[in-house]
Amino acid sequence: MSTRSWRRAVSEVFLIFVGITLALLFDNWNAERRDSNTEASLLLELRQDLEDTQLDLAADIAREEQVLEAHRRLLAGFGWSDERAGEVSPSDLSLVLYGRGDLFPKRSAYESIQSIGLHFVRNDSLRSEMATLYELGLTRVERFESLLDDRGQALNRFLWTRLSGDEKLQWREVNYGDEAQVVGLYPTDPAALRSDDAFRMLMVEVHNLRAVLLGNYRNTEAQINRVLELLN
Repeated sequence: MSTRSWRRAVSEVFLIFVGITLALLFDNWNAERRDSNTEASLLLELRQDLEDTQLDLAADIAREEQVLEAHRRLLAGFGWSDERAGEVSPSDLSLVLYGRGDLFPKRSAYESIQSIGLHFVRNDSLRSEMATLYELGLTRVERFESLLDDRGQALNRFLWTRLSGDEKLQWREVNYGDEAQVVGLYPTDPAALRSDDAFRMLMVEVHNLRAVLLGNYRNTEAQINRVLELLN
């Protein structure tokens, strides 16, 4: 092979090598841009999910604080706490029996990220805080909501059973401010329930579960705030 032919062959190989390298670099750049756009879109969706969940959570916290305060007044009214005893209020009893927050977190963006892999989120701190929120924080909330729902239903069944078999417990009409009269559950003789150990244990158990749930709501609120800060 002549020197000229040899140089031409080397040049052709070099051009092919440069062409392939440039094509690979372009493909990598294009893939990174596509991944970056997908990540930005998913994180934008995640922000919206978290902001919606944050609003729901704030309402649940306010509701749970209200119900927990009513529960504390009832425990004091029945003489089962160190607080000064007051009246056993029918509105407090109704609130304890039927009032409870119920969180419905939005998960679609996180589940989409999970489906392609959490490593898709390049920020290590954000990835860690997201996993902590969705895999631990919200899981704990769901568990305690389920426990509180179960024990709350047990308390409800207990009172309905007592209601049908004890003349000292009855339905009576009560006024709530300027609203029309409603029918509420009220013990005409609180001593009939105060001396019932099973009722006391249920009331204390539900109160404690409610306090733990409220604590988990507040922890989850703090976790959401941390994730939102990292998304800024």
